[in-house]
Amino acid sequence: MATPGQRALHQVNAILAKMLPRQARFRYFVLRYRDPNTGGTHTDKRYAFGWSTERVGEEQKFYAFIYRITKKGCNWKIIRKVGFGKRRVAKARAAKWRDQHQEKMQKKLQEQAEA
Repeated sequence: MATPGQRALHQVNAILAKMLPRQARFRYFVLRYRDPNTGGTHTDKRYAFGWSTERVGEEQKFYAFIYRITKKGCNWKIIRKVGFGKRRVAKARAAKWRDQHQEKMQKKLQEQAEA
């Protein structure tokens, strides 16, 4: 059973949570490609593929998303965002988008190496 002080603390926390909503947490995949010319690896800094690790928004969904990063790196433009009921599904979708992008870029690098 909660004491009056604990109940008051819970009420204050609820009020503060409404006044100061905190930012949800996200995770991102790093994209790396093998260069057929040099044998080294490249990191793609133009796109970010990620997912939310906490429920977001009024709908309380986990999101997978793709961001396009500008040349300066300070502005990120969202290209695609899809909500899911489970975090692992959102992570799997972000991984699928990342894998598709990696395959596309790997083919592009191979074509450049052959030319």
